[in-house]
Amino acid sequence: MQLYKLTEATKQVGALLDEGVPFEQLEETLKELDCDFQEKAKSILFAIANLEAESGMIDAEVKRLASKKTTKATQVAKLREYLLFNMQETNTNKVDNGVMSASIRKGAPTLVITDEDLIPVEFKNIKTSVSTDKKGLLKALKELEEGKTIEGAEVGAGKNTLTIK
Repeated sequence: MQLYKLTEATKQVGALLDEGVPFEQLEETLKELDCDFQEKAKSILFAIANLEAESGMIDAEVKRLASKKTTKATQVAKLREYLLFNMQETNTNKVDNGVMSASIRKGAPTLVITDEDLIPVEFKNIKTSVSTDKKGLLKALKELEEGKTIEGAEVGAGKNTLTIK
């Protein structure tokens, strides 16, 4: 029987007990359901452990491949710099190997600011931002005396989590 069916069956037996059915009549059924539930739950714990282990291995492989990708990207950048430098030094504007070609393109104009204070106001953006200190607000709410509040905020219940050791 699937775990959710065992859970539902346990709830139904509980409801029968609430309705006044004597415990003795349901005792054997409860023991059987609890045993089945425990076995299924134990199996699920092993499945969780296996999936977490696989996830860890995948994370390690992702890091390894990301490192390899970074190394390759650095090599490409250095080779591009090397080729550009040597083409400029030899006044060679284009190189073609029959499959690929490289050519020097003149750089686009870029802005160089020599003194920020001398730039006219019409070329400046003024930015203002407001954000809530959520950690500080939560701490203050927790420390409030009984019956006191901070308008616009309250302490809510966090999401339940499962701890596996």
